[in-house]
Amino acid sequence: MVNNLVSVIIPMYNVQNFAAECVESVLAQTYKNIEVVLVNDGSTDSTLEICQTFAGRDSRVRVIEKENGGPTSCRVAGKREADGEYIFFSDSDDILKPELIEKLLKACIENNAEAAACGYEKFGGENAEFRIKSNKTVIEKNDFESAIILPAVCPEAADEIRIAPFYWNHLYKAECLTDDCFISDKICTREDVYTNLKILNNINRIAVVDEVLYRYRMNMNSITVAFREGKLEKDLYFISFIKSFLQQQGIECQDRVNKMIYGAAYGCIDNFCKKGSYEVFKNGIKKMKTEQEINDAIKVSLNGNVSKAQKIAGELYTKNAVLALYNFRKLILKSKGIG
Repeated sequence: MVNNLVSVIIPMYNVQNFAAECVESVLAQTYKNIEVVLVNDGSTDSTLEICQTFAGRDSRVRVIEKENGGPTSCRVAGKREADGEYIFFSDSDDILKPELIEKLLKACIENNAEAAACGYEKFGGENAEFRIKSNKTVIEKNDFESAIILPAVCPEAADEIRIAPFYWNHLYKAECLTDDCFISDKICTREDVYTNLKILNNINRIAVVDEVLYRYRMNMNSITVAFREGKLEKDLYFISFIKSFLQQQGIECQDRVNKMIYGAAYGCIDNFCKKGSYEVFKNGIKKMKTEQEINDAIKVSLNGNVSKAQKIAGELYTKNAVLALYNFRKLILKSKGIG
């Protein structure tokens, strides 16, 4: 009978409206041998009190308090305190389906795999399901490139096998999560992709559970839709990491790298818009223009399979029509309820 302790680590920062629902979904897991490590990241609302209430109610819940340092610092702090043989990271505003831990742990053990991954769904906005699309129960090391690495750089086909490279759709064997697998979200964007690529050096197999077991909330107040300070610099760091990682693995995929770069570039353009200041936007675009790699990728994208909106944005960027670009992207963001 499977009875391995699983540590569920949840960074907590100013999520008083969602924390209880998230923690309750963890405590309602069909697999009961879990510990729940709630890492309060210097919250200024009632998040800490909510966490402490759960700790007083259920002996499986522990609360760690720390100064604000971002989600990655919470995951590292939680990992160091965790006692579980396996670790699962959840975001604090999301929901686990009841069988998630049970099914991922069973997949790990039955397939002698150091990690397991599942599908997920978005809700609360543009609802959609994302499955792994694989008839395999395990991905071997010699298939990591096609099933994990290349899609992590930039997914190309809707039907390609893809294990989404997020923290919250993976169960990991704790011993494989070495300190070098983590990087601060204050240095690098897409830090979950960073971790899921770095950990490949420590594992040989990933089990696949092609079911939707995690619910990702489209929270319009989350850090993924708000203005992010230093995003351009963090994106450039991530791009540098990806290129170095691919070189170390002996993988050549410049087309995907270009798509990743121009995707990041469009994200930076929108990020500058979110600040709501044309001066901030103008200075941000000026800084982007000094990065030849970004300029080249945007030019390449204009001849590729990109959306009409991206094409218009790319043309305005290359023509240095900064005010027109600002107004255009502000209009797009407003149509999505952002900004």
